[in-house]
Amino acid sequence: MKTYSKFTKPLLIGALAFTLGACSERQQENTKDALADAKEATKETWQDTKAATQSAWADLSDATYDERESFKDGVSDMAAKLEEKAEALGDKTADASDEAMDKLRNARAELADSLDDLGDATADTWEDAKDRVADAWNNVEAAYHDVMS
Repeated sequence: MKTYSKFTKPLLIGALAFTLGACSERQQENTKDALADAKEATKETWQDTKAATQSAWADLSDATYDERESFKDGVSDMAAKLEEKAEALGDKTADASDEAMDKLRNARAELADSLDDLGDATADTWEDAKDRVADAWNNVEAAYHDVMS
């Protein structure tokens, strides 16, 4: 009987170590799968957002000076929708670098400033003001993409 117990202990310890190792590997696989799923969802969300904003931007880009309020409201709505998508992603943005998050904050501030400046635009300066909004919007989109990548 003593011979049996000499082998039982090492076998049990070996089996336990193997089981724990397998659990750890499964947890790592599950974590990798969850991360891959989150990245794919983020990529899909970005593609949906990009397509929607391109369509909306195409509708707004030809706005005349007389349509300036509609233009400003439209761009503000697009920015708000982008914000909602970013907030909905929540923890997924936690992986973004501080540099990427700073770039997004700065781009959003630039967009807000350019939208405020639209109020000061005249018929003569309208196209320049609108171009500044377009540039700011492109910066927001690029920064948002960097955060989501």
